[in-house]
Amino acid sequence: NDVAGVTITESDSSTDVTEGGTTDTYTVVLTSQPIADVTVGISADGNTTLSPTTLLFTSLNWSVPQTVSVTAADDFVAQGPRSSTISHSAASADTSYSGIVIASVTASVTDNDVAGVTIIESDGSTDVTEGGATDTYTVVLNSQPTATVTITVGTDGPCTASPTLLTFDGTSWNIPHTVTVTAADDAIAQGPHTGTVSHTAASVDSNYNGIPLASVTALIADNDTAGVTIAESGGSTDVSESGLSDAYTIVLNSQPTADVYVTITPDAQLSVGLGGGVARTFNFNAANWNSPRTITVSAIDDDTAQGYRSALIIHSVASADPGYGGIGAADVTAHISDDDTAGVMIVESGGTTQVSEGGATDSYAIVLDSLPTADVTITAMPDGQINLGAGAGAPVTLNILAADWNTPHVITVSAYDDAVYEGTRCATITHSAVSFDPVYNGISVPGVTVTITDNDPPPPPEYAITRQVVPASSGDIDLQPSLLQYAAGATVTLTAVPRGSYVFDHWEGDLTGTANPASLSVSRALSVTAVFADPTAGMTACGPTELHLSSISLTADLSLVLDQVPQQMPGLTGRVAAAPIRQTPGEPGYFTLPLSVDVTVACLPPDISGQLIIDMRLAADSLPSSFLRPGTSVEVYRGVGSGWKLLPSSRAAAAPALIEADGRLHLRVVESLRELTGGGGGGRGDMELALEYVIASAPSRTGGTEPTDDLVIVTTRTRYGFCGLLGAAPLILLPLALARLKIRRRPAR
Repeated sequence: NDVAGVTITESDSSTDVTEGGTTDTYTVVLTSQPIADVTVGISADGNTTLSPTTLLFTSLNWSVPQTVSVTAADDFVAQGPRSSTISHSAASADTSYSGIVIASVTASVTDNDVAGVTIIESDGSTDVTEGGATDTYTVVLNSQPTATVTITVGTDGPCTASPTLLTFDGTSWNIPHTVTVTAADDAIAQGPHTGTVSHTAASVDSNYNGIPLASVTALIADNDTAGVTIAESGGSTDVSESGLSDAYTIVLNSQPTADVYVTITPDAQLSVGLGGGVARTFNFNAANWNSPRTITVSAIDDDTAQGYRSALIIHSVASADPGYGGIGAADVTAHISDDDTAGVMIVESGGTTQVSEGGATDSYAIVLDSLPTADVTITAMPDGQINLGAGAGAPVTLNILAADWNTPHVITVSAYDDAVYEGTRCATITHSAVSFDPVYNGISVPGVTVTITDNDPPPPPEYAITRQVVPASSGDIDLQPSLLQYAAGATVTLTAVPRGSYVFDHWEGDLTGTANPASLSVSRALSVTAVFADPTAGMTACGPTELHLSSISLTADLSLVLDQVPQQMPGLTGRVAAAPIRQTPGEPGYFTLPLSVDVTVACLPPDISGQLIIDMRLAADSLPSSFLRPGTSVEVYRGVGSGWKLLPSSRAAAAPALIEADGRLHLRVVESLRELTGGGGGGRGDMELALEYVIASAPSRTGGTEPTDDLVIVTTRTRYGFCGLLGAAPLILLPLALARLKIRRRPAR
């Protein structure tokens, strides 16, 4: 009942193995006891390996199952799932077992190799920059091909790859090939973008032929930036209303993918070629994006005074290119120089403004120099002498609209007609300006000077009397009535009031003589001088003094008789400086020689009596021959101060004053010492020699009259002092002054 045979038992009823992984087993056992050793040989195809490959069964272990381990052959070829057949053979001296048929085992082999291509990016990604950094990745097959595999590397526009062809075979399949990726450096502003590197496999190996391969996405950093560059000439844009223009350029920073439209919108004060505030548009495309466009800027010449100012030019961008659509562009600030000046001009009719009380009026016009941005209100403020339509001294207001800024606004000026005489005079009109235009608000406005002619008669003129005293502080002049001004025709009484030891002597200026008080009629501005004398002056003068004359010589012998005792005085000689004057022949002339005699008597009793005798002789050195003739009469005057009067005959010289045969005038003056001194210790006597003459007009040999002779006027005043001695004591001081020699005219007798 025993049958020779070999039993194969697979674990879990099958044998499943994996390359490089799971193994499996099965057992082999004889079904009967052999009579000889049985050797079972085990063999497999190349897909698996066995262990052991030989089994020995004896009569002792024939029933003990022996285990066979099956391992998949781990190659690099991608074959997919397959089976491996394991065969068995028996060899034995036991004929029952020798060559016995033994079942085979079919092992299911799972392949651990997959056809594929592995791509490894450096650092896990591929990052490149336009015009800059590159990056790499590697390509290798995942399994050993059964034929040569060729991989083609392709790229899109944003990047390039090198090499573009990779070859793998059975020996190089597992050696990585390096691919270098470079960004395409274009002029387009795309921002961060990607490029794709694709791969295609071709091979006789069906596992690799057309196998899908992964692509590489390159991350590309763009070196182009979408933008608009504006370049101002000279770094700024400066224009003026007077015509100066300026320019700037516009250009794109990168090549657009669609047309770009740049719209330029100027301020209303500026023009970019189409008029004030009118916008214009420039088109940029892929062909001209880097060609600068020039924009010429000019200022609008208005009439408004705005001063130096700024205005904007705004740029806007539109495009289907997402990089340029709505992108911002810088504005341009233009600096504008104004050719208008704010001001208020006053235009007077005829160049002046002249009015008359109760009569002629005049006018002037007010006009602005420039167009204001708001109405300007001008207030004209006259003084109280002027009426501008609202009453004397009342202001008037002009509202100058911006629309009629250059239209003259006329103000009529008239004079306030009062009843007061003020004469021709000037009045002033001032102006002020108020406006919401800051340039005109408070601006300085010229005033107007108005000349006013009075229609009222002037009052009677009034004049002042100027008073002086000589010497200074020697006295005062009292006026009655005492006023600052006197009406023409008024009579004023002037009284000279001496101070201290001074006594009034005479008047000078517009009042002459010695009368005190004296009256003066006012017809103009007057100047009056009161001359005071000090009787004690000159008491120390002593000795004879000589006076030099140019054309007239005077010799005087003075003698003093005290109590019938003559006292001889030193003689006096001298000359008087003179200047020529012309005298018409046939007309009477009057020659005077003023003399002043001051007498001071000291140490004498008040009842002293005596006489002062002055013998004077006047010689004509250079006078005309017809001037002094023998027998010419002489009148002697006694003076009070500078007022002269004719001496009474009792006071005249004892003998007539006549022209002596030698042509000299001889005059003796005898004065009572008591009367001269006033009975006191001193006195003053004033005398004047007066000589009436007529220049001869006797017939000449040719029939006519004698020619005109030159006479003289003396202008020098000098004082002389004399000492008289009685015993050893000085008694009398006799200063003698030659005041002036002058010519007077008298009516013919």
